[in-house]
Amino acid sequence: MSEEVKKKKTVSHSQFTNWFTCPYKWYRDYILHEKTFEDSLHMTFGTGIHEAIQLYLQTLYNVGEKEAEAVDMEAKFIETFKREIALKKIEHTPEVFNEFVEDGKNILAEFKENRAYHFPRDKWELIGIEVEIYEDIMNNVRVTAKLDIVLREKMSGDI
Repeated sequence: MSEEVKKKKTVSHSQFTNWFTCPYKWYRDYILHEKTFEDSLHMTFGTGIHEAIQLYLQTLYNVGEKEAEAVDMEAKFIETFKREIALKKIEHTPEVFNEFVEDGKNILAEFKENRAYHFPRDKWELIGIEVEIYEDIMNNVRVTAKLDIVLREKMSGDI
């Protein structure tokens, strides 16, 4: 990495969007550290779904279709969901937890049912998961973001 790049201030996409929308809010959130964020059952649910689908897609593109179909997405989702709840100490009732689990199972079943349409292995190759990108936006500032999944079309080479 060049010295010029090292000197640049790197900000997240959400931080940049915050600044672009309201510089004063950005100042209060990031300079005065008044930003408040509260973990929730919804956030941990999203993390569980996210990790289950990523595991499936990594297996699909890096190993094979048969192996991907053997991935227990429900177990990965539930394991991650429980881990995140414990890690973030999120209070919940067993009934609410079970409702979230059922919703997660339905989402994952829907994903698998439509996977071949959205992620045809014969047409796409996996470039990466959680691929970090940077873009210079002004003076000494660059924005960074993570792309959940990056695929290349085999015929055209388009990403």
